[in-house]
Amino acid sequence: MSLLWAVPVVAVAVAVAVVLSRLRTIEDLCVELARSVRRTNELRPPIVAVRRELNRSAPLVERVWSHWADDDADGVENSPADR
Repeated sequence: MSLLWAVPVVAVAVAVAVVLSRLRTIEDLCVELARSVRRTNELRPPIVAVRRELNRSAPLVERVWSHWADDDADGVENSPADR
């Protein structure tokens, strides 16, 4: 009769050990994900700065492109090195 009671206890102990080992793996993956998210958040200010500079330079780029388009319209191909 004592063996009959020991088998379920051992089975539960093994099942708990398996679940705990899986939870440890999941915890490690969650910690690594949190670190990655933190590193991604650290990139936000430099990306905002780059976007701000791109927005500031957009009118200048538009003027340069329109100037080149005007030069191409007269039938003469001008490269930036010729100027």
